[in-house]
Amino acid sequence: MRRKPQQLRSREMVDRLIDATGKVIVARGLEYATTNHIAEEAGVNIASLYHYFGNKEEMIEALQDRLTQDLLQ
Repeated sequence: MRRKPQQLRSREMVDRLIDATGKVIVARGLEYATTNHIAEEAGVNIASLYHYFGNKEEMIEALQDRLTQDLLQ
């Protein structure tokens, strides 16, 4: 992740992006999921996506981190 969101609104947007990453991967498959699809699913401007994530792989890593944390709780 490029930047850690500080404000509540930013944290919520990053959460929406991570949720959207999972949804897009399920719908399109990992190979065909793009950052544009993810941003659209999250209702976020693509520039906002790139403000927090450098590429699709960083988004997948954030999703994996969240899923791991959910399993540990």
